Amino acid sequence: MVDRESLRQLIELGKEKGFVTYDEINEIIEEDFVSSDGFEELIDTLASFNIQVVESEEEFQEKEAMDELVISAESFTVMGRDGDPVKLYLKEMGKIPLLTREQEIHYAKQIEIGRKIMRRGLLRSSFLVEKLLQEWAKLCNGKLKIGDIMDLIDEDPNSDCYEKNCEKHERFFMEKGLELAKAYKELLEARERYISEGTPETKREYLYKHAQMNRIVHQMRIKYSKFERIADELLKLYQRYVRKKRDYESRKRKLQAIHPDIEELINNYLGDRELQEKIKNAGYSFDRFNSLVSEYVSLKREVEKLRKEIGIIPEEIKKVMGIIEQGRRKVVKAKQVMIQSNLRLVVSIAKKY
Repeated sequence: MVDRESLRQLIELGKEKGFVTYDEINEIIEEDFVSSDGFEELIDTLASFNIQVVESEEEFQEKEAMDELVISAESFTVMGRDGDPVKLYLKEMGKIPLLTREQEIHYAKQIEIGRKIMRRGLLRSSFLVEKLLQEWAKLCNGKLKIGDIMDLIDEDPNSDCYEKNCEKHERFFMEKGLELAKAYKELLEARERYISEGTPETKREYLYKHAQMNRIVHQMRIKYSKFERIADELLKLYQRYVRKKRDYESRKRKLQAIHPDIEELINNYLGDRELQEKIKNAGYSFDRFNSLVSEYVSLKREVEKLRKEIGIIPEEIKKVMGIIEQGRRKVVKAKQVMIQSNLRLVVSIAKKY
């Protein structure tokens, strides 16, 4: 939860400027909420005071500048006046300015903030835990090294005790993996109870189990690069879910236009003359209607399968995926600027030799 003093500081700052940035939120508020509920509540609270949350004051100016700096793919396929694509490439790269130290620090912070936002969203999805448990199993079977999944940035590879420390971290990670598997099983049971009953008690139980599981994930010190790869997989899965859900809703509307109660229509139309007349009046032949029903049932099954795979309760899917996408986009944008600037530096050095 956000303490009152921190919230007061953010509101005062926001009222003065009309907005606050994610940097300012992360500077004032403690690094991680137990779940992203606290973060969403904070955003809603600020919105109630007409305070916008933006990436930076120069957000729009930066975007315009980036549009000019990014080299389009077409640039690499068009020859220069002298017909030399290498010279054209060097010329285009020369348009990208080198970053100052302050700018490098700024974009490094943007990456860090984006990663935190992304992780907040991922922690609301059981998809994350499924992937982490798969990695844990690989580690237990000797198919993965501890440094591939756990953040060992504080360990010096040249140290005499590096291997010994890695073994210690590996044992710790394996123990935490067992705890995570148990907590995850309890969470799935609590989630099903909440989805089926929907009572305040089952929701509190679900959120409590989720907080317990998230604490274990934090203790496991997962590398951010692993979070990023999992986020990319989840975003692709969500895109499939959105497409299938759109197709499902389309078939659903067509069936409801024939008869409001779809289940009654599907189960009884063969022996119900009134329903058969409705189908005929809607312009469907017997074969065409059967095809529509088949598509509806198949898509409904696919949508439910994808929803379970995503692992977010139905009413929160759109909101949570929005958080993940926002954080990932912020990371990618900052990385692109830094990568392009580094390439510009390489080109500058190469031109001297």
